Amino acid sequence: MRKHLTINKCCSLHRHGLLMLIAVIVVCLCLAGFEGRRAFADSSALPVIIIDPGHGGSDRGAAGPGGLPEKQVCLDLARRLQGIVGQKARVVMTRSEDYGVSLVQRASLANHNQGDLFISLHTGAGFTRTINGHSIYYDLPPDRDPGQGSSAGGKDLLPLQWDCVQHGHAMSSARLAQSLRASLAQISMPSAEPDVFQAPMVLLHGLDMPAVIYEAGYLTHPTMEKRFEDAQYLDSLAQALAAGIFDFIQN
Repeated sequence: MRKHLTINKCCSLHRHGLLMLIAVIVVCLCLAGFEGRRAFADSSALPVIIIDPGHGGSDRGAAGPGGLPEKQVCLDLARRLQGIVGQKARVVMTRSEDYGVSLVQRASLANHNQGDLFISLHTGAGFTRTINGHSIYYDLPPDRDPGQGSSAGGKDLLPLQWDCVQHGHAMSSARLAQSLRASLAQISMPSAEPDVFQAPMVLLHGLDMPAVIYEAGYLTHPTMEKRFEDAQYLDSLAQALAAGIFDFIQN
């Protein structure tokens, strides 16, 4: 009889311990699930910034007097901007290395990731080495019914149904351009403030978000080529662009 009582008591203790262990595991799984959902929610709440380094691959873009290619400057500046903006936002790069990306692919990637804004980085180029300055462009949408299609040929044009998508973001793109302009005016640049232009920009037509193109000085100017090779200068430029981006998002 004592033997049976001892066995029952031990079994009861084992069952109690097992139940406690199961309860602890369940609680841990629930907490882990909650933390995972919270992390996902926090991540999904971050703004999505699309950074587009211009050119790439066989498309070298402009070249400086010393041979520095525009595609290299664009990617270098984009990586620096990514490092700063990525601290407070989710950054999507249209290219992360030296390879070609078509206009359609750039727009598709940006729209697929539901970007909150798009900034394409370029440099200017002139026929003479004395021209300098930097500019911000936002799109002037085609003045036609989207169903009429594009009047220009070329395999790199966006699909016709995307041709006027940017039209709905014209005002917010203008605000983004002005925000960047104000921020860039605070640092030492080729000119006191960048010019802001609205012009037909095929690169921006298919983007369903505020979008701009920034030309960061004329690479064909000898002084600018040297500055584009200066890490400190590129860092200050990236800082100013990031400040303009976050000012636009917050306001």
